[in-house]
Amino acid sequence: IITNRYTVNSNKIVVVENGFDDTLFNTKNEIQYNINNKFTVTYCGNFPSKRGGFFLIDLVSKAKNKGINILGNIVGGGIDEIKKCKEYAILKNVDNQVNLQTEISFKKIPEILSNSNIGISMTVGSEIIACEQKVRQYFASGMHVISNTIGNKTHLEKTHGLYSDDLDKAIVFLENIKYVVSI
Repeated sequence: IITNRYTVNSNKIVVVENGFDDTLFNTKNEIQYNINNKFTVTYCGNFPSKRGGFFLIDLVSKAKNKGINILGNIVGGGIDEIKKCKEYAILKNVDNQVNLQTEISFKKIPEILSNSNIGISMTVGSEIIACEQKVRQYFASGMHVISNTIGNKTHLEKTHGLYSDDLDKAIVFLENIKYVVSI
């Protein structure tokens, strides 16, 4: 397709498979939003301390302070990353509301995501232009998404997402989503 449309030597084209099988993530045959009947906010991916895990912990803490009961779920990253998240959750006094799991089998991720309400994806520095695979997986799982990455901005604004890293806006978004799924 590229060589037909543009004057590019085919020897200079490299195909990078950057998609995913959305049938793996579209596992909601019926509404089953909750893990243990709780409204769940999930971060799934590497480097949770840098890419959304701490934001998730702050969100759970702020929600708790407002009397909003939610469960945080952080999945992925090595032992050191999970340890940082655990220490931060203890500092924020929400360690009993945040489940932490190190790296797991990829086959388990669709089930975890299908049992979550909101997915978190935050980036910093030069990574802020990214459009991460995890966000595509969140959307395919029927989740609402909170993200600050520029690569996701347009889609987030047109669909069931929030383009922001502001905790106050995230709380309002969370309250609205929580209300809608409770109807």
